Amino acid sequence: MNNQHFKLLKIIYENNVVSYKELINRFKLSRYLIGKYIEEINLYLESLKINSRINFKPRIGFSIGGETNKIEELLNSFDDTSDLTKDKRIVQLLSLLLDIKGRVTIQELADNMYISRSTLENLLKDVRKLLKKYDINIIGTKSGIYLDLEEEDKRQLISKLINTYKRKLVAGSDHKEGLKISLKFSEDIKGFIDLKTINKVADIVGNFINETNLYLTEYEYNSLVIHISISIDRMKKNFIVRQESQIYDLEKNTRKLIMKIENAFGIQLPEFEKNYIDIHIKFIQQNNVNKIEYSDEKHPNDNKEISKFREITKEILSDLNPDEELIEDLTVHLKSAVNRLGNNISIRNPYLEQIKSNFIPAFEQSKRLVLGLEDDFDIEFDEDEIAYITIHIQSFFERTKNDDVTDIILVCSSGYGTSKLLEQRIKNFFGEKINIVDTVGINQLSTLKLDDVLIVTTVPITDSFTKSVYVNPLLTKKDIDKIQMHIKSANRSSNFIKLLSEDFFKIDNKNMKQKDVIRNMVNDLEENNFVKPQIYESIIEREKLSSTAIGNIAIPHGGVEYVNYPLIYVYINKNGIVWGEEKVQIVFLFLLNESKKKELDDIYSFFNEIINSEDVLNKITKVRDFEEFIEVLVEEG
Repeated sequence: MNNQHFKLLKIIYENNVVSYKELINRFKLSRYLIGKYIEEINLYLESLKINSRINFKPRIGFSIGGETNKIEELLNSFDDTSDLTKDKRIVQLLSLLLDIKGRVTIQELADNMYISRSTLENLLKDVRKLLKKYDINIIGTKSGIYLDLEEEDKRQLISKLINTYKRKLVAGSDHKEGLKISLKFSEDIKGFIDLKTINKVADIVGNFINETNLYLTEYEYNSLVIHISISIDRMKKNFIVRQESQIYDLEKNTRKLIMKIENAFGIQLPEFEKNYIDIHIKFIQQNNVNKIEYSDEKHPNDNKEISKFREITKEILSDLNPDEELIEDLTVHLKSAVNRLGNNISIRNPYLEQIKSNFIPAFEQSKRLVLGLEDDFDIEFDEDEIAYITIHIQSFFERTKNDDVTDIILVCSSGYGTSKLLEQRIKNFFGEKINIVDTVGINQLSTLKLDDVLIVTTVPITDSFTKSVYVNPLLTKKDIDKIQMHIKSANRSSNFIKLLSEDFFKIDNKNMKQKDVIRNMVNDLEENNFVKPQIYESIIEREKLSSTAIGNIAIPHGGVEYVNYPLIYVYINKNGIVWGEEKVQIVFLFLLNESKKKELDDIYSFFNEIINSEDVLNKITKVRDFEEFIEVLVEEG
């Protein structure tokens, strides 16, 4: 295997499940080449007699099955290449900057890392770029450079950096304790924290869970283990948070966990650390599973807080007509999230990119919800938090999903009895999903209005009728599947294409900035009274909250209250536009309002098929006009 194979295998191994889209974006390779490399990896594993392979499931992605421990051994034995060495050097440099007290010169850093000054200066550029994502600066003075951070902020940064290296929650058998839970990290994080410390803390927390019977979600477990591990690691290096800490009445479970930590590591935790662990435990005790047993009698204001979250959620999402289950789930989640963010406890969502690309309407509704919460509680939600909220809203959408009724005209030439049998069988199989408008002979078909009607025919007819399905008069299972597929596809593509207009379709190759593109599109729409003037600021505010760029496309949205007439504005730039941290060539400006509420599922379902197909996106970037664009979509539908 070469370096590309190795990196591909490593990413799939460390991520559990990775979609085609994620791999394409990461490696900048075509779908064909990704598939080819994976096939070559599987052949290589087979040649080594390793009983493991990379599997692919449509709409889910790639994962590794079989002897995964053998994959780990293979990865560890493979020599690092220059790219990977560079990544490790970045970690090493960051680690030095985090651990140095005072200032350090560039030459001292270069000597410490056994590299040239010029190499160090280039690495420093990469580190500055990385830190910029977290709004952190490296300060340069005559006496040297340093990170402009207090110790507590350094620990927050370490936590965020560790979370960028994918981890796995692993359950394995233990002859004493039964099922033993642990965290598995990439070896790359060794520069930030001692892996032995993480393993030891994971054992302590696992034992604590068994004794208390507390239920921890994956992100609660991850956050607790990582926080304690970082605290202990930094304390060992004599980095203490200099903060006056009031002594609080700790939870019984907190005291139990602290005792285990102090005994295992032979240390005395400062009050600040104890209080911070207590915050974690309180959140855990109030999650959906534990809250019944741990009614929070010490906090009588809890009922007021819960009522406030309920009212805010119901008000902001009122247009969705949320059911009680959604209100309850969001109330519990948001109470925990707001408290967590208020205490600077960050979590990471390992499925962020998949949630953003597959659950677009739910993600947009989540952004709308957190905008209201940020104003009320003076906090800031990141994309990981928004993605967790999205899961609850998507569950609601799935519960309340209604299938549209499809109008059908039956064309049958086999006699009255056969046509009645066909009609009855279609009704039996499809029930309320279809409405049979008429049953006609082939000669009558040309006299009928056929807009938005599916033709089910026992007579082969010409291609001019694009929405037709040829079936056996007795309606076999194969015929039923064909009708089902056509109904689903026709509804989705039709509802999406109806929102497109040649007047709001633009292609150019000018060098444009993100805000200029949005402004130009909005100007066109305002001139034609499709939107209200406030739409521009609405779009910009949503982009600030979370970039809508996904790979080669951007999906800006405007507030529904500022949309007079629903539509999707399409802008294609052959040279590409810098959109947040991505470069995109296609912009779909979604401007939907209440009138399209029933069709949302079809619209976004079809759109997901478009953005998940590299072939379709490539074709779109090459179209010369609106007609060709529609042809590409019709072909996909």
